[in-house]
Amino acid sequence: MAIFSFLSRQERVSGQPDWSFQDDAVSKLVKDFSGNPLLKTLLIIPTGGGKTVAAIRAISKLIDKGTLDANHRALWIVHTEALQDQAIDERDNTDNAIRFRFNKSLSPILEVHMKTRAANIINSPERQNYKLLIIDEAHHSRAATYASFFGIRIGILGLTATPTRSDSAVLEFDNVAYSISFKELMDRGVVLLPTFESVYTNIVIRARSLGVFDNDRDLDLFNIEARNEIIANEIFRRSKQCKKVLVFVGTNKHALNLYKTLNSYNQRFEKPYGHVGYIYGGDHNEKNISNKDYLDEHRTLGSSILVNCKLLNEGYNDPSLDTIVMATPTSSILYYLQCVGRVVRRNHGAAASHDVYVIEIADKLPNVKYHIDNRWLFADISDYLEPDVSEKLFVDYEDFLISTKVLFRENRIDTSFARAIPQEEDLTEASLLLFNEAPDSSDSLWKPIFITRDNRGRYVDLFNKIGNNIEIFYSQNFDYLLKKFNVPADDFYFNSRPFRASFFMALKRAYDRKTSRQKVDCLKYITFTRMRLGWWQRLLRRIVRLFGLA
Repeated sequence: MAIFSFLSRQERVSGQPDWSFQDDAVSKLVKDFSGNPLLKTLLIIPTGGGKTVAAIRAISKLIDKGTLDANHRALWIVHTEALQDQAIDERDNTDNAIRFRFNKSLSPILEVHMKTRAANIINSPERQNYKLLIIDEAHHSRAATYASFFGIRIGILGLTATPTRSDSAVLEFDNVAYSISFKELMDRGVVLLPTFESVYTNIVIRARSLGVFDNDRDLDLFNIEARNEIIANEIFRRSKQCKKVLVFVGTNKHALNLYKTLNSYNQRFEKPYGHVGYIYGGDHNEKNISNKDYLDEHRTLGSSILVNCKLLNEGYNDPSLDTIVMATPTSSILYYLQCVGRVVRRNHGAAASHDVYVIEIADKLPNVKYHIDNRWLFADISDYLEPDVSEKLFVDYEDFLISTKVLFRENRIDTSFARAIPQEEDLTEASLLLFNEAPDSSDSLWKPIFITRDNRGRYVDLFNKIGNNIEIFYSQNFDYLLKKFNVPADDFYFNSRPFRASFFMALKRAYDRKTSRQKVDCLKYITFTRMRLGWWQRLLRRIVRLFGLA
């Protein structure tokens, strides 16, 4: 892990950040809504990529074009005060207005309201004054409280870091206007790649679920004093490099107890941290002030440890944070990405980077077959069916071909698909989806789908939409579903009936094993990442490959 992080920070991210992808996203949104004002579409940009700014830029352009005006306004809908403050701050930011040439009528035309207030507007005669809805953190949009927004004839733009809702339902949007992966943001230098460190407690915890919400009974099993001592010890022994630490736990009780342990350690070690605190919903914090005032004050601190429970994963931005501690594991890719997203942000125009860290506390979990870790940063597929996710590093195209050859041999991949291996010019954002409807049979071969930037929208979208609802779709006609999801009849992979059948059967097997609490053994997702190495590093890697050491 340490070598991976070293190469990542030293070789992958360099130079001035490239934010040009935002221009593409803005242009696509403006074109789509100009052509179809009733479109319901998604903008998918991982945390740190500036999806809020991109959406506001697009709205300003739509005002410039006359698509939106004082009588046809935009309504930005949020579900937390933190998100409301964030959207208003970006909308009214003077630097943004100058840099992106915001329309002078932007503020009155783009209104930002909490969900309840927005619903009242949409369900009243005022609705005729609005032409576009923007749903912030759109993975929440399948909740019943959002139903009124989708039941009217109006354009909707959903903003999210991932197209999968926390309960894995498919979001109610027509298409994805623009999407970019965390991996590409990292390659562009837009986000910082943390150094990941795993801390193994060797404590047996018999939780049966790692769900984020409505799961206090299981999550509070991690609230053990001996475990809290381990967490405190790991933080304080890193106090010279980890200056401002944000800790995520699963229950309010755990937040309070861990805070007490950390505060005791801070006193014992003569206060290396200027502040140790806790915060959770309902204005609960050790200062007994409003959470908003508490966080405003916390942003000004130079060094601190702040323990929070499911509060700061959305809508919280503190550029001085340098460390995230995942004190409770999770089975939600969305929640994990949101937490890690607190330290990966790089401001527009900032060339300098700083080291950031993610410390993952790992336990023995005999009853949990699947949880999310840092491998998921580079995967853009749904975690609903619990695929095995891994990463392959390569130096050049020859090295990539060697890695692919090894993958074909080790995974018993049908060699007839070797002609689908991407060419060198297609390696940006390359990944490989493998599936096998009967992996325990010696006669059954794994089938591959090589995913590149050009076909990513088709295959990732297909996997996510069908996989997230395979229990419903499995009984339907496969050919009809492929047509419904815009897969052409002559598609390289799906033009074969056995391939189609194997794909659906593998997804169904994954669902059956997941729901019966067995490890999913029929889905694998492999991302490929190019390393930019010096000559001696390339030589060392070739030697390692030659002797089969990697």
